[in-house]
Amino acid sequence: MLMRLPLFPPVTRETAIEMFKRGWVKLQSSWDGGGVYRSGPALNIYDEDTLLGLMILRSRRLTGPADQLPTVLRCLDTQDTTPTAERVNVDIVLFTLSQLETAIHGDAPPQGWGERALARRCESIEDLDGLQLRFDKEQDGAGYQRVISLFDIPEFSKEQDACYYVQFHPLVSRWLENYYTFISFSLRRRLSDLGKALHRFLASQRSNSVYRIGASELYEAIGAQAPVWKLNQNARKQLMIMQQEGFITSFLIDGTGRSNPFVLHIVFPGKT
Repeated sequence: MLMRLPLFPPVTRETAIEMFKRGWVKLQSSWDGGGVYRSGPALNIYDEDTLLGLMILRSRRLTGPADQLPTVLRCLDTQDTTPTAERVNVDIVLFTLSQLETAIHGDAPPQGWGERALARRCESIEDLDGLQLRFDKEQDGAGYQRVISLFDIPEFSKEQDACYYVQFHPLVSRWLENYYTFISFSLRRRLSDLGKALHRFLASQRSNSVYRIGASELYEAIGAQAPVWKLNQNARKQLMIMQQEGFITSFLIDGTGRSNPFVLHIVFPGKT
């Protein structure tokens, strides 16, 4: 689910702010059934790095009543505001900002992470904490709505290399367990923001032998903002890196963009 929603577009912070105005914004994606909305701070690929880093660092899974976990879950359904004793599974992570930064980048610089790098990552965590997803679905012939945050943090520290406790939402833990998508961080570190968004999306399609998608549909799915022909130029460079790293075997973007729309063709390793 998270891999196929344009939550983290490959755009500048300023463009993201324009895209995600205040209030609920419908996520334009053909993979969500048309009923997913988001609200909260503007996010981009930098924040996706933060979220993936947190997922890498998660070390334990807790099982217990939702209202007795370290970070109490008072409500699992937006239509029920009473405390619940429902037993749930949640993933947790205890980390410092420098540990998170190293998980994302692979290696720490000899002099350590600078104050600005840690402060920016702290801002990203706070923004992610403010993100909310709303799912509008039909259930038993009636409208059904659910609102979740990706994770909860009891409090924020303003220390330069603060230690954080993060507890993922039970639904996110369920996604991580049942809908696992492998993201290669060694490859991701070589890619531009557009390349990272393409890699994340294509990683969720690797069950296909040969994958084919309209270029415009693909760029809408990842939230890319630019003329299709220009995105194609940048995408080819990023797909070449993915091919060099063995993530894909081959690729082709054909079409004219006029009478014949641009189409991306991907062949994954071990496929014919």
